[in-house]
Amino acid sequence: MSGEDQQPQRTPRNMQGLLNFCTAITAREDAPNNTSNPSVLDPERRQFLENVLSSMTTNVAKVMAAHLQTLASSTDLHEQMSECEEEEKALDELIELVQDVDNANDLVKMGGFPVLLSCLDSPHALVLELSCEVLAVVCQNNPKCQDELLKHHGVLDKLLNLLDNNASPVTVKTKALFAVSCLIRGHEAATAAFDERGGFSYLMRAMQLGEEKVFIKAIFLIAALLDEYKPAVAQLTSMGYSDLLVEYLCSGYLNGQPTCGVSAQRTSQTACCTSDQCREHCCSALLKLCSVSEEVKHKLAANDALCEALKCRFDSIKNRDEVQEELQYILALLVQLKKHQATPDVADDVACR
Repeated sequence: MSGEDQQPQRTPRNMQGLLNFCTAITAREDAPNNTSNPSVLDPERRQFLENVLSSMTTNVAKVMAAHLQTLASSTDLHEQMSECEEEEKALDELIELVQDVDNANDLVKMGGFPVLLSCLDSPHALVLELSCEVLAVVCQNNPKCQDELLKHHGVLDKLLNLLDNNASPVTVKTKALFAVSCLIRGHEAATAAFDERGGFSYLMRAMQLGEEKVFIKAIFLIAALLDEYKPAVAQLTSMGYSDLLVEYLCSGYLNGQPTCGVSAQRTSQTACCTSDQCREHCCSALLKLCSVSEEVKHKLAANDALCEALKCRFDSIKNRDEVQEELQYILALLVQLKKHQATPDVADDVACR
């Protein structure tokens, strides 16, 4: 087989491209040694392929419009005791369709945002969860859709209230935070609106819910905002964000046993968010904060309990291959905090791995 024959097929981007792709594959299978133009195919077979492909395609815009109509005309969405299977199915299918950026833009053009925002008033948890996810996927890395959604006054308030509402299931809180993140990431006006509404306070409270998924998403968003939004550093510093991270890292127990004499009291919320993954993200977040704030770095450098906890954590996990990133974050933190004299064994251990 020649080098040219080994080149991967380009992904078909339209009906004609898909037809040509199938034609080429069919011709190659029928005559593997045939070097003639693979697009020359028996007219009858070509017609057959066209019919098959035509039957497989649907008008996505019409499907999305039908789903929006289902949601807009529903009398069950806002009734506590009603069933919403049809509405939930419509939302679930919209999530799949708007993964394509063109479909996402089309959904906005056909007035999808007001319908979806209305769904955020539903008493049904799954409707809330799915609606948040549609909004998130539509806006993710899509400035035009971020612009349009921000024009709808109250959208951030609705999403933040779902995140902060004690009655919201964790699945709803997680998707609401996902939607907030996708709306404000990389969008200066949306981030400013988020800040004006006390958004950082919402994130701090979310971290204290004792729910790992929410905790991690909140830390991810905060880390991104530290890079993207200059006022975030002063905001988070004044609110004690570093203190909260230290609380988790100095939780006093590892694998159910007291370590190194660290005496921090573990609340049930702290206990829920001290998994390997949570600890890794706490270390990463604290390292990020130290890199952008000399005030925080100076404060933490004087915290002997933190440094002791970090060294103890390092010693307890240094032989575990699955936590290499956390090990690197811990070492970098100790270096940042200028505790070199206390960490020669740690540094040597990393160098030898």
